[in-house]
Amino acid sequence: MQAGAEGGFRPGRRTLTALAAAVVFRPAWAEAGLNLPPGDAIAFRILRDGTEVGSHRIDFERRGKITLARIAIDIAVRYGWVTVYRLAGRATEIWQGERFLGIDSHTDDNGTAAWMRTAPDPGGGFQVSGSGTAPYVAPPGALASTYWNPAILAAPVINSQDGRLSEPEVLTGPLEEVPSAAGPVQARRHDMHGDPDMEIWYDLDRQWAYLRFRRGGSVITYLRT
Repeated sequence: MQAGAEGGFRPGRRTLTALAAAVVFRPAWAEAGLNLPPGDAIAFRILRDGTEVGSHRIDFERRGKITLARIAIDIAVRYGWVTVYRLAGRATEIWQGERFLGIDSHTDDNGTAAWMRTAPDPGGGFQVSGSGTAPYVAPPGALASTYWNPAILAAPVINSQDGRLSEPEVLTGPLEEVPSAAGPVQARRHDMHGDPDMEIWYDLDRQWAYLRFRRGGSVITYLRT
């Protein structure tokens, strides 16, 4: 995810029912369920040039065939006692089986608000609105840039901070050993070029294992805890 802020979207029973009803066709693969991480949660320490500056956590809630992914990102860059940059992001994704139904996201990016949300489109895609784009319809199969699901490697990407749509080029690399808080992990590297521009690794269980990108002359890495 590239976004979110306190007080993010908390879908109620009516919202969940409406989204589920919007899915007219439910192929067999969509009922199989998601490959969720152990304990229904995954978390990362965010490092800037090797110094910890924040955290990124995703908690999953199962409601029958519906799964909610609640995403929280908190970053604070400090020089001495002074905080020079702060980001707080909150988002909620809704899935049915392996089918993405939508996302609502709010971000406070160092005092600048960003937001985006999607709704099912009758044509099978998503009606998208956000602070970074005019309203549009994303194609079927598009996914939000929350990265925990490796299906994003083959999908059009909806920026989960401001709603912009992109189709990055993805080059699949070899298995590599990447660090984690529990020790080295074998994971496959994927280089994404365009928007976003980063390297991301998924382990042998197809769980998000590591992330690296460059921002403002610094190297940002995600270390799984």
